Amino acid sequence: MNKARTTILQALSRYALPVLYVTVIMRLIIDTYMPDDITTYTIACLAAECGLFALFEWLKNKKIMRVVVYILLSVLVGYVFSMFISAGFDASRKSYMDWFYVDAQTVGRVDQYFYGTMIFMAYFLTSIVYYFTMIRYRASGTMLAMLYPLFIYAKRADTIPDLELTVLITVFLALMVHSRLMSAENKSRVMVNRQYAAAVALFVAVVGAVTMFLPGTDAKSKLEADKTYFDLTFRNRSDYDELSDLSSLRFGSNDEGVELFRMVTDSNDTIHYLRRQGFDRIIENERWEEDRDFNDNFNLENMHYSENELNSPYFMYYTMQDLAKTGRYTDLGLDAKYYPDDLYSESFMMHLYTMEEFSPRYMPAPLTVDVVTIKDHYKIPHGEIYPKAIYDNQEAPELNFSFDYFSDEDDAGRLAQEQGLSQTDFLHILDAAVENGDLEPEVASNVTKLLGYYTDLSGYAPSKKLTKLSEDITRDCETDYDKAKAIERYFEENGFRYDKEYVPKDESIDYFLFTSKRGSCTSYATSMTLLARLSGLPARYVEGFAAFDRDKNNEYIIRDSHAHAWVEVYISGYGWMTFDPTPSSYQLESNDGSGSFDLSWILKYLGRIAVVIGVVVVIVFVLLMDLILELCFRISLRFKNNTERILRLYRRTLKLLEASSGEKLSGYTPHELLEFMKDKRGAELSVVIELFEYTCFGGHEPTDEEWEKAYSVYKTEFKKLRKQRAENKNEAVFR
Repeated sequence: MNKARTTILQALSRYALPVLYVTVIMRLIIDTYMPDDITTYTIACLAAECGLFALFEWLKNKKIMRVVVYILLSVLVGYVFSMFISAGFDASRKSYMDWFYVDAQTVGRVDQYFYGTMIFMAYFLTSIVYYFTMIRYRASGTMLAMLYPLFIYAKRADTIPDLELTVLITVFLALMVHSRLMSAENKSRVMVNRQYAAAVALFVAVVGAVTMFLPGTDAKSKLEADKTYFDLTFRNRSDYDELSDLSSLRFGSNDEGVELFRMVTDSNDTIHYLRRQGFDRIIENERWEEDRDFNDNFNLENMHYSENELNSPYFMYYTMQDLAKTGRYTDLGLDAKYYPDDLYSESFMMHLYTMEEFSPRYMPAPLTVDVVTIKDHYKIPHGEIYPKAIYDNQEAPELNFSFDYFSDEDDAGRLAQEQGLSQTDFLHILDAAVENGDLEPEVASNVTKLLGYYTDLSGYAPSKKLTKLSEDITRDCETDYDKAKAIERYFEENGFRYDKEYVPKDESIDYFLFTSKRGSCTSYATSMTLLARLSGLPARYVEGFAAFDRDKNNEYIIRDSHAHAWVEVYISGYGWMTFDPTPSSYQLESNDGSGSFDLSWILKYLGRIAVVIGVVVVIVFVLLMDLILELCFRISLRFKNNTERILRLYRRTLKLLEASSGEKLSGYTPHELLEFMKDKRGAELSVVIELFEYTCFGGHEPTDEEWEKAYSVYKTEFKKLRKQRAENKNEAVFR
């Protein structure tokens, strides 16, 4: 039994750190590709590493066999890896390199790729670490294993959390010290005990503490700052210059706070939503795509409206105003007082210009832009139901022009709320107007198609919880506008937090809405668009810029960090209106720190302090473990009678002598033990031994005075009992 215990302890002291090192590395890799069940896969990797270490150790002295077995095992692992990769491609039709390098939001989850990669990585990294720690000590070789997760995170433009990085470096440093001392090339004898472990831990803690508290830099590499850097370099264009078929990624931030352009306006609004483009359909991973064939769904050829009117966001307002003035639709709820002539009578000027090279092929402008003032600069595709202006030429000039827009969406929303038209009422009015000859059939047909198109979720399967949430939020709402405002307010009023850097373990909208309640504008806009459509409201997801940061000259500065996503809802009888569900705190966090107190650096250093404190606690516990156990023993004596006390004191003395000498002493008689103490430790405990014999063999019950005298002698001689002599310090030694 004692031999088995010694063997286990020796194995742990020799192999624990190398195996722990590989496990920490594999956990980082698992967290990158399969964050849903890190613990299970980490345990599986740990078991595989232990098995490989045992196999390699068994083959260590079999020179020919170990080469043959390793080659065969490598071929087998390579074959299994290739089979998983082939199966992954057949199942997903996605490139393995895309899956390996690109974030999961873009590529998605491919289980076969993950399993193949984990098998290969566990085998490869375990082989490297075993060879460079057990066969031939090379610090540079061991460091190669640590570079793998760093390389993967860097290529995916991801960041390893401070705590996990600290653990990785700590284990690496401890392994370096341990491997050097334990290597076959080190001829000195090394004792592996608590003092040795404490010395290694102390070294690692000091180095870790110094490196963690050294001031860092806020500078980012091009790849850290922009995940699309390589693609954009080859295109030689800014990411913000182009339109896209897909909406932005829902997690992570690529911005650097770089100024893109400036804006001057004579409006008093505090925030301006400058559209980039809208997206129509939700696809996998809960991102949005623009429907390039959108206008094919509408009959536009026979409409007798000018390009200006057709693309005007307030086109429906004027259409309903004309119908209301006839007085023929009052019984259907259409009242002329809710369509005053002066609602869109006052326009505002907006001037956009760039101080650097910013040449967007789209027009960053409000939804209510007056398209007449931009048609000389931009081409507006004929028949667009909503305004999207692009440059007619392939190469767009730098941004520098003015246009007019209207700033009456709030007033339009108030009127829509007061009138209270439902979609059913709205469609009845359009049908009646067509019958009376007051409205062209194509207009009613197109509006009906639009309402159906932007409430469609046929490509998405919402959960029951999401559907119920939409019902709960809008249950007491009477109008379309009331519903949209209720959904918009839901996020601000229910503990949601804006955090553009947060990357959740679960990327679903349900996790965002019901668990984390934390994310960037893209998650808020996606959630509101889905909730609106589930509530029967036509809605679309929109991306652009939120302009709110003004300098001392009252000019708006629009940076890449001001890129924003929001929602546009089609309100019955009024048309598209803007809604922003993201908590207003984003305006402070996106403003490059101005006007807000950033607590992130405090939290960052508090986390580092916690790590250092944890390491110090471990060191103190290791160093003082004997004393802590002794203190617990002495406290326990207070709750015993004198007979139990002296018996426990004798057993404790025996344990201390066995631990310090490394010899088995349970077979010694009390007198033999007394002689052993005198000879080996120079300790005199005759009073304790005699009282033990009287009590144990003579049935004597010690008095308080006798106990106190024996206990006092024990405390005096305690240091001699636990002290190890130099010749007994090599019980667990490896050359």
